[in-house]
Amino acid sequence: MRDPSTSLDGKLRLFAFQRTTMGATLAIRVNGSEVVSGPVPAVDVTTALPVHLGAFSSTFSSPQFMTGAIGEVVIVKGTVTSQDRSALETYLTTKWKLP
Repeated sequence: MRDPSTSLDGKLRLFAFQRTTMGATLAIRVNGSEVVSGPVPAVDVTTALPVHLGAFSSTFSSPQFMTGAIGEVVIVKGTVTSQDRSALETYLTTKWKLP
């Protein structure tokens, strides 16, 4: 599968990033389908770390920037069930008229 972050076809996409309850795994979803998941290092939430929206990086010193605009960011505090995530993805898909 082609890396969806590098697409230059002009189509809108819904990206979702979800960490597990213990924060040990990160799943990335595109248009409602999981495209990759894997372990992530523990994060010390008592220190301020930079947040890169529209970029990704294995190190904060060399981010890779995505092409395109970010239409909306939704941050949810607390636990999100699979039903909650599905409902939110359906709402955003309808709102933004995604395929």
